[in-house]
Amino acid sequence: MFKKEGLSVLSIIAILVLVFFVGCEKAAEKTIQNATGGKAKIDTNKGTVSIKTNQGSMEVGGTQTWPSKMPSDVPKLTYGRITGVSETNTPKGLSIFVAIGGISPAEFDKYQGMLEGAGWKIASVTKADDGLFMHAKKQSSALTVSFSGKGGKDFSGGVAYTEGK
Repeated sequence: MFKKEGLSVLSIIAILVLVFFVGCEKAAEKTIQNATGGKAKIDTNKGTVSIKTNQGSMEVGGTQTWPSKMPSDVPKLTYGRITGVSETNTPKGLSIFVAIGGISPAEFDKYQGMLEGAGWKIASVTKADDGLFMHAKKQSSALTVSFSGKGGKDFSGGVAYTEGK
């Protein structure tokens, strides 16, 4: 997500561990600043960790809501529970990821219908016992919807939106 153009996922996890378990907000801010070459601000409040840089922001924990920067033609996935949101804005474009837990295959299918109704062209859909994957396109935007789990409402994953400039 963030490094000189984005930190790796492992780096983000390490930073979150520093903040949650050790309480080293300043050390985590310094790590992000060194990795991105820019300013970083980490805020912990009521069980959430918020990371903001000049390239984007990420919030994990607490009660999350559908991101306000998500374009209106991307239907809000109202099934399951939002567990995290990240937004990255770079010279190459906008990326938004909404992490969601508690989705069923039937709800995944309903979301596919919502996307088609909003004018998205479904490029591919893959369903297996332990995973659900969909890729959709609309003009210069792409949407990837991906969940894994063991069945029932046990699927977790998210919606990833990218818009090129």
